[in-house]
Amino acid sequence: MKYIIALTVIIFSLLSVGCGFHARTNASFPAELKRFYFSSERPYTVLSIQLKQLLKSMGAVRVKKPSEAKFTILITRDHFAYNRPDVVNSTLPTAMNYSQTVKISIIENLNHTMIASQLFTTSQSLTLNAGQIYTINENNLIKSELNRNLISLIYYWILSYKTRDVLHHASIMQSTQRAS
Repeated sequence: MKYIIALTVIIFSLLSVGCGFHARTNASFPAELKRFYFSSERPYTVLSIQLKQLLKSMGAVRVKKPSEAKFTILITRDHFAYNRPDVVNSTLPTAMNYSQTVKISIIENLNHTMIASQLFTTSQSLTLNAGQIYTINENNLIKSELNRNLISLIYYWILSYKTRDVLHHASIMQSTQRAS
């Protein structure tokens, strides 16, 4: 029995590695963002706090002034919305739609130019069955799920080859401008 369990774990590990699965590590994070300035229109939202925590866990250091870092991560348009029907008939199912939108930009601090920007939107639907009662707890649960999805999307966008190339190119341009 021990051999079957060990063999199962080994096969699962090999399949996971083969399909591109890998743990989040500091090595996968762009070196250009190891020191960054963080700015947000709403700095104390759950999204902003969780994003700062994720970046910190990747070994990135958040500085206090833009002049202390090459790049600024700017969060704008952090907006959560949902539609709740005005009249709910308790004998019929009711659908509620939730969405959260956030725009993230990376700004090069030397020239104050935006080098990368992306708008992220996540949505989810909740159906209340006949006789179910709606409470505000559903909003909080859905909002935390949408935040978690957005954090993952932002993380993978930062790690994408396109964003890494833009950061690398901007970093080289900064170095040549400072040398001139």
